[in-house]
Amino acid sequence: MTREEVKKIVDKVQIYRQSFLITNNLYQEWNRILEPYDYLDVDNKLNSFFKDGDNYGKYPDPYQLVKHLTKLSEKILSQGMYVFCNLCNKKIKLQDYDVHFDRCNSIDYISKNYKKYYGKNIDTKKLLSMDEKTFNDMYWKFNKQLLDKIDDGDVKDSLVKTLKIHEEQENKND
Repeated sequence: MTREEVKKIVDKVQIYRQSFLITNNLYQEWNRILEPYDYLDVDNKLNSFFKDGDNYGKYPDPYQLVKHLTKLSEKILSQGMYVFCNLCNKKIKLQDYDVHFDRCNSIDYISKNYKKYYGKNIDTKKLLSMDEKTFNDMYWKFNKQLLDKIDDGDVKDSLVKTLKIHEEQENKND
């Protein structure tokens, strides 16, 4: 919820409860509490509060308004929101995006370097369909082979350091 939407909620409370005192601190506190939630959900909850005869003359509490509501970020994930990968343009569920992007980014890296150093194209669909362990093994094997192809310099130094860190982590896990 934006600050402007929180302001609408607070102002609406004052419309129905004219003695409701609004200060900058009140706006800030209500904003802190309401910000993670969807405006329409909170507004509907406020309408229900005012319609309930037991609440006549009472002031709503911001925590009361968000009770049993789902935060906007959780709502987006649970509704099966989709995004497009900016590398392969594939439509991906939002909750799966980070894992997909890591794989897609690694495939892009392999593909570019395979073309650059071996002069051939690689089957990216095959790489994308590999299980995680097979792909990771192949990825690190490819990087080790790449060391012989890369000229000395910053790129090679960076790759050496990355491989060393990976090997240290592998040794810890064994």
